[in-house]
Amino acid sequence: IEANRQLSEMAGLSMPADDRASDVAAQRRKAAVDACEAAAVFFASQLQTKEGVAALQYIRRRGLSDDAIADFRLGYAPRSGLFAHLQQRELSTELIKSAGLAGVSDRDGSIYDYFRDRLIFPIEDPRGQVIGFGARALGDAQPKYLNSPESPSFVKKSVLYGWGRART
Repeated sequence: IEANRQLSEMAGLSMPADDRASDVAAQRRKAAVDACEAAAVFFASQLQTKEGVAALQYIRRRGLSDDAIADFRLGYAPRSGLFAHLQQRELSTELIKSAGLAGVSDRDGSIYDYFRDRLIFPIEDPRGQVIGFGARALGDAQPKYLNSPESPSFVKKSVLYGWGRART
């Protein structure tokens, strides 16, 4: 069943739900994808801000054109702001956390943006929907590269970056 589900997703076809549990899982996945899409738009807009200038300059020094930046939907994660932005869009705290976009501090229990001061690479499924992110630190932050944590939409071992584009 799982192989059929993955193949139908790759082909852009819907598969009838086999039980109530899969309906719930599909709803969670869709909600996580919607949250990731909203985050991708936010990150792309931040690339054009004063705070995002260093990320944009880094991308351009690496030889990427404006068309490539737009095509791959590259963006910038500021030190903060995503969580508040997603809450303004009426996304629940639980959804934002489960989508891998925010974390909870062990020190004081506060919520923080998972990606901070990083160049953002949206990771898409074969249909072009953003399901997670890869991020590169711009300074000396560690780790240098950071991926979205596992979520209803993102299972790292089953995703190949750029597969949708390469397939065509």
